[in-house]
Amino acid sequence: MKKESVYKTLWSRIKKGQSFVGEGSRVSSWLFASDPHGTQMANLICAIDPWCDLYVAKVTEGRSGIIPVRAIQWAMDQGVDIISMSFAILEHTNSLEDICKEAARRGIIMLCSTHDEGFNVTKAYPADFSDTITITACDEFGAVAQTMSQEYRYSIQGHEVAAGVVPFLESSDRISGSSVATAIAAGLSSLVLSCDRLARNDDDFKQVTRKTIITKQFGMMASDNTKYLILGKFAGIDAKIRDGTEINARSIIKEFFKSVTYGDP
Repeated sequence: MKKESVYKTLWSRIKKGQSFVGEGSRVSSWLFASDPHGTQMANLICAIDPWCDLYVAKVTEGRSGIIPVRAIQWAMDQGVDIISMSFAILEHTNSLEDICKEAARRGIIMLCSTHDEGFNVTKAYPADFSDTITITACDEFGAVAQTMSQEYRYSIQGHEVAAGVVPFLESSDRISGSSVATAIAAGLSSLVLSCDRLARNDDDFKQVTRKTIITKQFGMMASDNTKYLILGKFAGIDAKIRDGTEINARSIIKEFFKSVTYGDP
């Protein structure tokens, strides 16, 4: 696929956007990026779930001065299912914790990155709030960096992942870090919720919280007794490959997702 086609596809998935950086300034519009990070995160999300709807909130110019509180409120107002936060803030603020609690109360999945700066960082936010799901990066064998001292819920392969070069910005095709793993987790969560929604009627789907669905499905994808999520285990695809069974979307939805039980809502 040509790179031009990739960005046309990405643009078609964006339903709405808002900048929370220097509000009122044309330069800070969410349409204009000074850093490839956000676009590459969106690429990864759409690579996992090409039919997801994206709501883009710009919360920083570059990699500093992140302002997420109003952006989270805006995302809630849009009625999103998932908020992907591929950043980490060292300072705890009550306003950020409160808005995350409210998002969780509304049933929104919040996926957050661990800090990638080494031994001295044991806490970073919003990942360390109890209402969020913390994601860290690991290598292809599931090994997390030895410098990782922050607690996390799941690890996903986040080293040298192809995310696409962003036109007109200095960028590399392959990127690494917990932010990469978080974007992949967001795309995976979107795909899980979409398949589960299609497998059940609306009443059945609404009776189970999104977090219950994601936690159950991610648990089924984890390598034995670890937090390492193996993407090839999505919907039991790895078993189908071993058995030589045909893989198609209809069987995944009707056979796999319809058979999963989540217990009491």
